Amino acid sequence: MKEVKSLISYGEKVQIGADNIDNKLIKMPKFEPEEPDPEKESLKTFLDSILPPKKVHENGLIFYNFVSCNSAIENDIIKLNKNLQNQMKIRGAKESGVCPIREELYNECFEEIIRQVTVNCLQRGDLLNRIKLEMNYEINYYRQLYESLIAFSLRKVLQEKKKEIMLQNKKEKLKKEIEELENEINEKNVSFQKMIDQENAKEAQIMKDHVEAMKVLKIDNDTKTSQAIEYITKPRDENVLL
Repeated sequence: MKEVKSLISYGEKVQIGADNIDNKLIKMPKFEPEEPDPEKESLKTFLDSILPPKKVHENGLIFYNFVSCNSAIENDIIKLNKNLQNQMKIRGAKESGVCPIREELYNECFEEIIRQVTVNCLQRGDLLNRIKLEMNYEINYYRQLYESLIAFSLRKVLQEKKKEIMLQNKKEKLKKEIEELENEINEKNVSFQKMIDQENAKEAQIMKDHVEAMKVLKIDNDTKTSQAIEYITKPRDENVLL
């Protein structure tokens, strides 16, 4: 496996202690750079302020590894580009899209370029460093804005999902109520039709009884009419008249 290396050129090492003596952890002094001032500080001090040394462990000893103050030549630029491409492959950086690894490597590459420029002209290095800080500030701002928008979008999605669930529950409730009302309507229709059938049956029976009664009355009327006619037309007995 290939070694993962920093793209920044480091030079001087200063021992600051050991990992442990008699199994006791030794506290190391912290390196706290001050704000850079190109007009008052030397090249080394300025480089240490914008590119603080990194702490390294070697053979049980602890060192501060300071950035190199050597100027860069053409071969160093070619080497930097080659190292950048190699580290992109070793660390598995993506060629497109958002990639923290690629962002870190290009940031290191930019810091190495700042170091190289600072060695030749401290004021230019200070200007590039300020550009880097402003760029990082804007990147962090847009990252926070993006994360805020993502969080806002998630909240809105959750709210809409909650509303969707509430509407779905309401829909199911209304659907159940509609089914109950339809069943009630069907029951009322069946009951109403039963009442109509009963009334029709009663009316038919009444009509039947009425027709039967009319027939009986007609027969009785015909009988009495015939008897009356017969009585009227029957010759009278003269003796009865005398």
